Amino acid sequence: MNDRLSKGIRSDELQPTFDVIDKLKGTTLYNYNQHWVEVEQEDGKKAKKNEYNSLRVDYPVNANTVFGTLLTAVYPENEEQKLLNDYNAAIAGIEPEEKKQPYLDFLNARKSFRAMVDADCTTNNIPLK
Repeated sequence: MNDRLSKGIRSDELQPTFDVIDKLKGTTLYNYNQHWVEVEQEDGKKAKKNEYNSLRVDYPVNANTVFGTLLTAVYPENEEQKLLNDYNAAIAGIEPEEKKQPYLDFLNARKSFRAMVDADCTTNNIPLK
């Protein structure tokens, strides 16, 4: 994780998927994975809150930059290469079989991120490139 990504934020309302926070620089928050959760308040009553993740994206904001920023925020620099090395070592019999799974999980996450970002960008008229 890095300082661009905040997870588990709660608010009373749905947030815009793309929220421009600096018009001069073009900096935008990409708010994703929004869902309602029930929380207990200080007075003991239950309330519904919107829980979501928020990613700070720099200009130019398009599907490719959002995807790249998200992937780097979740999988820091060199993490993909480490996972791939472990995967290849497991294929070669140098590492145990379970070393394959983290790279396969990464590939699945990457595919899910791409589909989510492309869909959100299309829905919100954000360019794909």
